[in-house]
Amino acid sequence: MLKTPVLLSVAVGIFIGAASLPTFAESSPRLQDAGLEQVLEAFRRRRSPWQGISRGDGQLCAVSPGVIGDENMIWSDRPFFIWQGNARTIQVLDFSTQNLVWSSPITQADQIAMVINLPLQQGAQYVWILSDGKNSYESLFKIMPTEARDQLTKDLQKLEQDLQSNGATDEAIAVAQANYFSQKNLWSDALQRLYSVENPSVEVVQAQQQLMAELCRQGS
Repeated sequence: MLKTPVLLSVAVGIFIGAASLPTFAESSPRLQDAGLEQVLEAFRRRRSPWQGISRGDGQLCAVSPGVIGDENMIWSDRPFFIWQGNARTIQVLDFSTQNLVWSSPITQADQIAMVINLPLQQGAQYVWILSDGKNSYESLFKIMPTEARDQLTKDLQKLEQDLQSNGATDEAIAVAQANYFSQKNLWSDALQRLYSVENPSVEVVQAQQQLMAELCRQGS
């Protein structure tokens, strides 16, 4: 099952006399740390500035999907909704019809991120609305059209398979995939991959926190 793409280099054991270079599994922590730094650096250098994420009265910060991208385009048809603040509800509307597609209350356990539980239509545009009961934030996002999305999916599957065959951990694959997305300027997908890591390491949690702090920093 495709979890999402990958771009890390693969360390292959090469014998030099009696000694060999480290395998990917042995090198994975170093490569993973480098991958996390590449993701963070890509976000810092992106063309659209950190500023501009609406927060209502300053307590609600909508982050993804679509909010931080130049074109609001995303690859995943089951996007993660990521925010900061005590939100109460999320709604997704079809942009062309304004019909409600999906909605969900937000519990305390769901704070920070929630994934939609049904696939959205490829090539379609949507509006998501985040509300804390007093203030709300709306943002547009578009699911990548089928042809472009399918080609990207093939590339991602190959990248994932290459890393798996060389012993990469699930977390290392997720970091590499986030790096892949960030290099493609698919910021929402990069964030989604980082936030979808199960039982993340301290390093991944710190990267999540750093990105959130910068995206929602005071004065933006």
